[in-house]
Amino acid sequence: MKKSKQIVSLSEETKNQLKDALAENLPSLRKVLSLSQNDFGERTGVSRIRLSMIECGKYRMTWSQFTSFILVLVFNPQCKSILLRKNILTPELIAYFECKYIGEEPELDIRLY
Repeated sequence: MKKSKQIVSLSEETKNQLKDALAENLPSLRKVLSLSQNDFGERTGVSRIRLSMIECGKYRMTWSQFTSFILVLVFNPQCKSILLRKNILTPELIAYFECKYIGEEPELDIRLY
């Protein structure tokens, strides 16, 4: 009997750790981009008030908000470097976004800059 492959998934605990780490670093990442909360919110679809609550720790971002934030941040080389250094953009997260199978290596070109 052939064993079927499973696509990489992330536990809720892992997702929460990633969301918390991003929230902690969001103000400095926005600063790198020279974006106000309002400007960053326009790019991510999140209101300035919600961004403020996330950055102050009064609200935990949703997974949808996390992915939206990552999409904007990963295209800036300096932000991507910070995400890698702070262990937010992990190989496991990259494999998850790439819909890789468990045991497959993520594409490494996203990590190069």
